[in-house]
Amino acid sequence: MARKDKGTDVEDSDSKDVSNDSLFKDERIRFTVGLFLILLGVYIFLSFLSFLFTWKVDQSIEWVSIFSSTEQKIGNWGGKLGASLSNQFINHWFGITALAFPLIFMVLGLKLLKFIRGRVTKFIFKVLLGILVGSLTLGFLFKELGGYLGSGLGGAHGLFVSEWLSTVIGKVGAAFLVLIALIA
Repeated sequence: MARKDKGTDVEDSDSKDVSNDSLFKDERIRFTVGLFLILLGVYIFLSFLSFLFTWKVDQSIEWVSIFSSTEQKIGNWGGKLGASLSNQFINHWFGITALAFPLIFMVLGLKLLKFIRGRVTKFIFKVLLGILVGSLTLGFLFKELGGYLGSGLGGAHGLFVSEWLSTVIGKVGAAFLVLIALIA
C-alpha cells in the first residue's frame, strides 16, 4: 500500500520490501565485515603469490599433519594456512589464475565499505569465468610445464579438462574450443 507524499510514491512501513543488504544495515557490521573481506583478500593474495616462489618447499611437507605439528617449516608468507590454501587453489585446482580469487573478496569488501556503487555480481561472474577459461587455456598450452607449481600453470583442473577435451574432440578441436572460449 503506497501513500502520496509531495508527489512521490512512498512505501508504508507495513510493506515487506526486503533489500539485499538487510543483514548489513548496521554501519559497524558493514565496516567490520568489509574490512575483514579486504584483509582476507590481501592475505590470500600474498599467500598465493608466495606459493609461486616457495611451492617446492611447501610441496615437500606432509599435508596430513600440517596443522598438528609445530616442527614443520613452511616457506609460504601466509604460514601453514596460506600454504594449504595455495596448494589447494593453485596446484590442485586452477593454477595461477587462482590469483584472481582474492580480488573477489576485496571487491566485496569495498562494496560493503561503500567505495563501490552499484552491483558487483556481473564483475564476480566475469572473474570466475575468467578463472575457469584461463585455467583451461594454460592447461592446454603449457600442460604440466615440467611439474612447475605441482600441476603446471593451469593447475590440475586446467590440465585434466584440456586433456579430456583433447581425447574427446582431438587436439585441433580442443584448440578451436579453447580459442572460442577465449574470444567469448
